[in-house]
Amino acid sequence: MTPEALQQSIDELANFPPKPAAAWIAKVEAAPSDVIIGAILLWVGHGSMSAGVPDTLAPRRGAAQALLQARLSNQMSDATARLHTSIDAYQQESSRQTNSMLLLTKVIAWLTAIMLVAVVVQVVMALRGR
Repeated sequence: MTPEALQQSIDELANFPPKPAAAWIAKVEAAPSDVIIGAILLWVGHGSMSAGVPDTLAPRRGAAQALLQARLSNQMSDATARLHTSIDAYQQESSRQTNSMLLLTKVIAWLTAIMLVAVVVQVVMALRGR
């Protein structure tokens, strides 16, 4: 998304009327995360309780933050599940490779023992042949 398109999307979300609430929630849920974050920054209240000016954007900001947090939490859960799946697949493949290497090591040990026996036989035959 280009910076201009991002800014336009942020402005559109920030200026979307909060009522009816269902339409506003649907608009926020449909927006990309970076657009929601930008709108939240635009909704930073300029009110001051000491001056008696209420922060009228606080409910909108809080709702958008909750929706964004829920989305990011779901994304983290999905990523964690994919990570566990990848780890399990890696462990299975690693176990299979380890078993193959152990079998190969045993074959090499048997071949070495057979070669050693063959050398001993050759030495014995050479000593008898003198």
